[in-house]
Amino acid sequence: MKKLLISDYDNTLFTDEKTLLANVEEIKKFRAYGNLFAISTSRGYSSIINEIKKFNIPYDYISVNNGAGIFDNTGKKIFYNYMKDEKVKEIENILNDFKNVSITRYYIDNIKTQEKGEQIDINNVKEVVSYKIKGEIEDLTKIKELVEKKLPEYIVSIKDNIKLFINNNENNKEKATKDIINTINENLKIYTVGDDDVDYDMLKKYNGYRMQNSSKLLLENIDNVTTSISDLISKLLILENNEF
Repeated sequence: MKKLLISDYDNTLFTDEKTLLANVEEIKKFRAYGNLFAISTSRGYSSIINEIKKFNIPYDYISVNNGAGIFDNTGKKIFYNYMKDEKVKEIENILNDFKNVSITRYYIDNIKTQEKGEQIDINNVKEVVSYKIKGEIEDLTKIKELVEKKLPEYIVSIKDNIKLFINNNENNKEKATKDIINTINENLKIYTVGDDDVDYDMLKKYNGYRMQNSSKLLLENIDNVTTSISDLISKLLILENNEF
């Protein structure tokens, strides 16, 4: 059966340059055999495309910004979903009262960071995919409370006591995987691989493998383990009794 392998990028497909180049060679063989390869990343489109061009990574689909955008290997946009303008304005009104934080706004094809104390026109903030806010834990905790109260449908999380993330709960890697599968519209055997919490739902639902160095959530809940994409591809082809 034709196979589709969907891989996270940072700390999964790319761990170091030497391993990445070995992974690329195995992906070429994998695709030459008629299988499909996709990248699912938290990065924006331009960022991951730069990596793909730099290392000549072959692929069929990419999912960016944790599922907010999906593209094929010609650059055709298959799916695009950003926060609604009225929701962004509500978030911006909350953030406008906090002068001692830096705010990074993620767009499908861009990232813009507003440094501490810098002023912007919130009426010009549109098509934001997600936010990263850095500051003191007291400010982050208050922002989290306000956003959750005002916009309970969004996912708000604090990491390492210095970073707060606001994400559209409609965008995630599991849903992006489903959208890619529906786009292909063929009978496929699906496999996924990643290393972090954002990969968890995707791995849990679609034959997931975790990297050896993974988040605690994955270490405790995902049994299948791999050391690299090249090793995983070799294992998958053996499991399916295929040889090059």
